[in-house]
Amino acid sequence: MSKTLAPGLRLGWIAVPPALLDAVIAAKRLSGGGAGVLEQLTLARFMAGGGYDRHIRRSRLRYRKRRDLLVAALAGRASVTGIAAGLHALVPVPDEAAVIARAAERGLALHGLDHFRAPGGPAGGLVIGYARPADHAFAGALEALRSCWF
Repeated sequence: MSKTLAPGLRLGWIAVPPALLDAVIAAKRLSGGGAGVLEQLTLARFMAGGGYDRHIRRSRLRYRKRRDLLVAALAGRASVTGIAAGLHALVPVPDEAAVIARAAERGLALHGLDHFRAPGGPAGGLVIGYARPADHAFAGALEALRSCWF
């Protein structure tokens, strides 16, 4: 729920095997991370009335269009890999540190694959989130991103 609505709501769910249920409940109680009743009831109503499904469909379409714009903006400069879903794209680059530095000069915050990589994993890539820029700023962010390549 934090990715599809708002992290501040602190709502979500988990499917727990019966053998682990008591341990998960105990850990949740120790974390002090309970969700408010009002938030839970509001979400239940939102889901039951179909509002959540409509929100997800609109969001998928919006982020798919943004990803398509990202792919088009980088065409001829870099390729975007991975599935066309989610809020991030993986862009292989030979020198991620150089591209990240140029991006920072242009006001963009990119993470290199090194930030996420397990030891011995593949080298040289960027993880680019495309959900955050406001609609009015997205085209400018893409142009700044394009300028990070030689």
